Amino acid sequence: MSPTAYLRYPDLHGDLLAFVAEDDVWMAPVAGGRAWRVSAMGLPARSPKFSPDGAGLAWQVVQGGAPEIVTADVGGGNFRQLTFWGSQSTRMKGFNAAGEVIATSSVEQEDSRLRWAFTVPLDGSAPVKLPYGPVETIAEGPAVGDERPMVIGSMLTREQAWWKRYRGGTAGKLWIDADGNGEFERLVPGLDGNLSDPMWIDGRVVFLSDHEGYGNLYSVTPQGTDLRRHTDFDGFYVRHASSDGSRIVFESAGRLWLLPSLDAEAQPLDIVLGSAGTARRPRPLDAARHLADAAPDAGGDASVVETHGTLHWLAHRDGPSRVIEADSAIRARLGRPLGSSRVVFVADHHGEEAIYIKDVFADVAVGSAPDSRPVHDVPAAQPAGGAADDDGLVLPSPVSASGSAVRAAPPGAPKRRSPGQRDRKRQRDRRTSLPAGPGRAAKRYPSVRPGPPEPPSASALSVPPASASWSPAPTASVWAWPPNTAKSLSSTSRRPSCSQLRPRGLEQWISWHSPRTRSGWPGRNRPAPKAGRASGFVPSWMRRRRFLT
Repeated sequence: MSPTAYLRYPDLHGDLLAFVAEDDVWMAPVAGGRAWRVSAMGLPARSPKFSPDGAGLAWQVVQGGAPEIVTADVGGGNFRQLTFWGSQSTRMKGFNAAGEVIATSSVEQEDSRLRWAFTVPLDGSAPVKLPYGPVETIAEGPAVGDERPMVIGSMLTREQAWWKRYRGGTAGKLWIDADGNGEFERLVPGLDGNLSDPMWIDGRVVFLSDHEGYGNLYSVTPQGTDLRRHTDFDGFYVRHASSDGSRIVFESAGRLWLLPSLDAEAQPLDIVLGSAGTARRPRPLDAARHLADAAPDAGGDASVVETHGTLHWLAHRDGPSRVIEADSAIRARLGRPLGSSRVVFVADHHGEEAIYIKDVFADVAVGSAPDSRPVHDVPAAQPAGGAADDDGLVLPSPVSASGSAVRAAPPGAPKRRSPGQRDRKRQRDRRTSLPAGPGRAAKRYPSVRPGPPEPPSASALSVPPASASWSPAPTASVWAWPPNTAKSLSSTSRRPSCSQLRPRGLEQWISWHSPRTRSGWPGRNRPAPKAGRASGFVPSWMRRRRFLT
């Protein structure tokens, strides 16, 4: 995480610098130092601009779901909203020589990409549309008699840093009215780049262009000659350039830079925010949202989990969790269990990826991997199921298509069953080991208790066949016992009563009627299979998708 804040959209006037950070407008000395907050709205803000006299500051901020132009005094107070367009395309562009805000918006247009320029007075009167058609920006030059030259930027859908080296038909173009007569012509038409942010400095037109691969500051004469380059950034683009007529301030890589003159070198500004840095606070990451992989071990007790370039050993039930690799400077991936306590994974500890093996339960510091070593330092491993080597390295067993581990067993070893097979065997053993009769079965299973000939809540109980008997349990469950078998036919813990229990010999079913209860459930016939049928038969309330009557 960067130790500095991300500063954007700078502008300057005199000794003051305005910019946007943490969704608010800030000001600081141009020489650098501690900044102070101008707005405290916590809403997306953009492009603060000083008024020509330096007394006011205007910017765009989201109000009611759309960006609008607002203004306030530099000294504090007098906050006002100037536009109420409700358009997502509204953009703050600066001030004109008369002290009015220049903004662009597609309000009253049929296409949101057609943004026209408006002058917005600070006294709250209605904005006035300028007759230049759809434009991206407007830059007024120094007055020449009664005329004022002007440069406008044509419609630009994306800035240079978003559309790196774009050369398509909607790339930014500059048009100039050099003598202020209202007729515009193309400025530097032979420059193959994306041109934006025009400014007037010392009689020259300064702009941003990426025709040489990266966005930098260039300038030409009003006639489009004498092209000069004023910055030399080749890693990050120059963005959001602004000027007070003699100096230029811009942003690159989230840091503010100042160009004192066209003949000087750009220098960074040391700005310190007087803020707790809400956007830069450490916060827990959502591991589930960015889960890359989870590889369980052979026993199914834990898994190696990969998320956000880190690896962790997580137990499935109870047990400790361990950090395998969690360093912000290292990316770890493709973690796989290796035996009962080791993990093999890929990491770039030394700038290049290598395979490492680590003992998960070794006493190491969290976030480091001193016990990790490249795989070529570990003796060769034996195939799965073979004898372990001197280092105790055992490769994971192959996994079948059903997901259960297939472990090779030595000859003569007892047969191992899967957990599902063991559960089914225990159920079969329990059924076959029950003694005959309900009384003896209740001794082994206390939840099955023989009771009176009828369930307490039943109105009638028919005589069962000679090979079976019925009895209620404490939860009002009905049980049936053929010889050597005990099987629950129903559980009426949520329905407190039943009546008219009777066997249906031909269909091998037993049905009863459950009357309406205080919960409002209607009475209905509910069937249960007669006990003693095929082994492993699971009772069901449905038969052929209908209740028996």
